Amino acid sequence: MKVLTYLVFILLSTHIFGQQMDSIAYKEIDVIIKDHFDSYSHIFKQKLTNSIQTENYIRPWDEEMLSENTLSAYLNTISNNAKIKTDSSWTNYNRLVIYSYLPEDDNKNILENFKFEIIKHNLIDSNNNVVNVEKYASGKNWSYDQPCNTTGKKPATNLCKKVDSQFKLEAIPSEQLLGDVLINTKFLSGYSHIKITDSLLSKSLSLSQEEFTIIEITDNKIVVLNATDKNEFLQKTSFVNLDKNGNRLGSKLIETKKKANRDQFIWQGQSSQTIDAYNYKLFKENPYLSYDTYKNMVREKLIRVFKSNNREATYKKEYGEIYTIINIGSNIENLYLYTPNYLEKMFTIQLK
Repeated sequence: MKVLTYLVFILLSTHIFGQQMDSIAYKEIDVIIKDHFDSYSHIFKQKLTNSIQTENYIRPWDEEMLSENTLSAYLNTISNNAKIKTDSSWTNYNRLVIYSYLPEDDNKNILENFKFEIIKHNLIDSNNNVVNVEKYASGKNWSYDQPCNTTGKKPATNLCKKVDSQFKLEAIPSEQLLGDVLINTKFLSGYSHIKITDSLLSKSLSLSQEEFTIIEITDNKIVVLNATDKNEFLQKTSFVNLDKNGNRLGSKLIETKKKANRDQFIWQGQSSQTIDAYNYKLFKENPYLSYDTYKNMVREKLIRVFKSNNREATYKKEYGEIYTIINIGSNIENLYLYTPNYLEKMFTIQLK
């Protein structure tokens, strides 16, 4: 996500006074140019050959899932049994811990595909200080064949599956928390998927509410323009490349030169990164562009951005839209993008 990071950096730079730039601003520009070159110059040097990574591969959307009725019953039980507490016993920060349990049954690993999320909260400590909680869990524990009794006073006859998630809290001046937390519980219920073909180029597509357009399909990568949040798209979307027999494909490294410096090393693997339209076109057409040539081509563009009264708009004018490149790590044969679907239930817990 470096292109986004550096856009924020440019917007927040304090070394510009009206249309004047001090020496630090010029050094900042040179740092950005070097980082852009290091990040983008290798993209179109990749040469890959396919190898079978997984035989008899089961596509995620073909995996057998529990029925929605079963998952819904689990969610009801988890929400009815859910409790909340604060804890700092084995970390150097305070945590809000949400925990619950299910009676043991044949679905031993069901909690592997379960999540707690905090939707919103209204929490104060006993001194009426507002306490903030991080939105995403910092950790999750789950287990099965555990005693259902949580007090530890006597052994339980029944066994349970237990789950807890921890959410980082601001420092709490006192031990007691008051207020309420709106919690979302969710089980993985399946996957949505789409096969990527040339017929989809430039079309508006949607996958589990993530909207995107495929700009280009090359031998081993696809270029996507996101209509929605780029971070969310990358977090939610996975991909798999299959041969004609359904085997999952990986890649082998092809060395084109003996020396392995930055310019000559042929990178492999699955990855994703953002890049603006200008740099994408530039390095695609000139994959072996030298650093000095690149610097001469872009330095004035960045200076114009730095000097602008509206840097975000000027950056977009100079560099265009921001793309996401998904590097498949193998030459594309039968490529699928897929995203998880969840069955969800929300409930509120009061802290008194």
